[in-house]
Amino acid sequence: SSSSAASDVYKRQRSYERLFSIIHQQYADGLGKDRWGIQMKMVEKEADLIFTADPSAKIIQVVRNPLDRVEESIRSSSRRRLSLGLETSLWRESSRYAQENLENYPERYLVVKWEDLLADVDHTLEQICSFLGEDYSPEMIQSEAIAEMGLDLVDQSTLGHRRLAIKNPPSWEPLKKTEKAYMLSNLHSQMVYFGYTDKKIRMNFSEKLKYLSLHFPAYSLGGALKFFRGLLHKIK
Repeated sequence: SSSSAASDVYKRQRSYERLFSIIHQQYADGLGKDRWGIQMKMVEKEADLIFTADPSAKIIQVVRNPLDRVEESIRSSSRRRLSLGLETSLWRESSRYAQENLENYPERYLVVKWEDLLADVDHTLEQICSFLGEDYSPEMIQSEAIAEMGLDLVDQSTLGHRRLAIKNPPSWEPLKKTEKAYMLSNLHSQMVYFGYTDKKIRMNFSEKLKYLSLHFPAYSLGGALKFFRGLLHKIK
């Protein structure tokens, strides 16, 4: 069985990562499943470790337009500038890992854009199934499960596909001009790589002066906090 084979491998290659994989594979075997999966935050950082520990592993990473993501994740507060700088830094780091992993492991790493999943859920899931070596069936998309995620399944038969719509989308404060300018200046290359584009932010002299002297330092401080937090984590 796959469980006994995995145990034999562990005897020759002892590591926590390998043991983690074996435990989950045995759990999947007990349920009669061929594969197992797990959702992990910032798993893209551990791709080398995961692929070394489990040669059969594959990783799927979902990315989203950082402007939309940050617009929803931060709220109006005294810490808004710091939050924006931090979130910008996190997206840049995540997208860089994604780009590196796609180039280093083209057959084992897949990046899915959140916007593509919403716009054409059938086509996107068909791509995911192909990546995993599975046959796709429209019945995989269950309305009840979609509803539990706060989404609606919209049938667009005239266009030949179905899309997902967010139920009761929350209202949030739009990003300010200075916030967009900071994000675009820091994330331009990564956004272009994943097909995200936005209009260039234009400012007059007074706006630029205020941005460079007031807003930019505050946003940058948020990014710096992320760097030092990661450094302290490594030291520990």
